[in-house]
Amino acid sequence: MTDQDLKELLELERKFNHKLNEALSVTTELAEAVSRQDHVSLRVLISMRQKPLLELQEISSYIDLKRMELSQADAQEFTHLLSGKPAEHPEEVPVADQIAANHRLAERLSELDRRVSYALCGEGSFYEKCSP
Repeated sequence: MTDQDLKELLELERKFNHKLNEALSVTTELAEAVSRQDHVSLRVLISMRQKPLLELQEISSYIDLKRMELSQADAQEFTHLLSGKPAEHPEEVPVADQIAANHRLAERLSELDRRVSYALCGEGSFYEKCSP
């Protein structure tokens, strides 16, 4: 991959990280509202959380578009990095590190969201419906 490709990927991953942090912050507030049984805050926070989640989807789409612009070999390298595998070249290390940080943050967000969903919906939780 070219330095420009890596630079663009790193920038997209940094934006992704920013939106993950934003979603995590709102979800943390949502968890606190659930524990207080504050229904007014719940409604506000649920609607506030929609924006960063939609922006995360948008950034993911940009990343997919970027991958489609690359040669087959570069697209494979790109996919390798995005899957969380270690960098194969020194210039890929900052991107690989950012992707790893994003994966960890996404896991934290997912776990917190799961707990909030169960607290709000019990057996009617989205996660309960999606379990095999």
